[in-house]
Amino acid sequence: MSALPSALQPAFAALPDLDARLFALVDAARAAVSDVDIDPAIFAAHLAARLDPTGSTDQLEALRPEDLWLACACERGDAAALLAFDRRFGRDIDLAIARAGRDRFREDMRQAVRAKLFVATAEAPAKIAAYGGKGALRSWVRVTAVRTMLDLVRKKDDPADAARADEALLGVLPTRDPDPELDYIRHAHADRIPVALRTAFLSLTPRQRNILRQRFLHGLSADQLATLYGVHRATAFRWLELARESLMARMRTQLMTELQLSGRALDSLIADLGSRLDVSVRGVIDPALETDGG
Repeated sequence: MSALPSALQPAFAALPDLDARLFALVDAARAAVSDVDIDPAIFAAHLAARLDPTGSTDQLEALRPEDLWLACACERGDAAALLAFDRRFGRDIDLAIARAGRDRFREDMRQAVRAKLFVATAEAPAKIAAYGGKGALRSWVRVTAVRTMLDLVRKKDDPADAARADEALLGVLPTRDPDPELDYIRHAHADRIPVALRTAFLSLTPRQRNILRQRFLHGLSADQLATLYGVHRATAFRWLELARESLMARMRTQLMTELQLSGRALDSLIADLGSRLDVSVRGVIDPALETDGG
């Protein structure tokens, strides 16, 4: 109980079976990851730090104790845990590397991902400390691997490699809310969704394509776009919004045709892509600017 955030202690204290539930989490974690052993008190503190002080007591039910157990041990640099991590997720990291087109640099990329995950710096703790236990650790590792590679290829200023890495990231990103149907659609059509998005993008006007390139590839703000085009900020913002809306509408049409989707399934996929349009679009945009035909 003392390991819990103070704001949560009154609510959890009212649970008659709290101790039993906490012991059950520890037992479940230890049984699932039997090749790694850590002090249960350390694990309890690790678990408690990942609870939302403003949340309810049902948070315990949403946690994945076995994944948190392994992450906790890896954060502490436990040698057995690091070996267990490699056995469980090494293949996932290699697949992410291959999907991003970096397989020829596999060993370097693998070491870069491991450093990101397990090595703390003066500015930040090791990335594994950010795993919250509410989603599968495997999915979290895949996303972290691709994002690490994405950062590396952008530093090399290689648009083709960055585009491949962005496309790989789109393929491994988990949905914001668990939705088995949407997860199935995104993985079943992983090779066709980028094609549909690219077709939708190419159907826009040259100006719309350029504005989206400048916004999502080059990171220009509405103010910077206004200066670039010599127009008022409100005009640049309106152009950007119209380009975004037009792209979303064309994405809908293209996905409906390409994937034969409709109704809730199509709405869910469009909402998911639109909620992170920067990632959805970056991997399918040709970086070359065009003559602005309006």
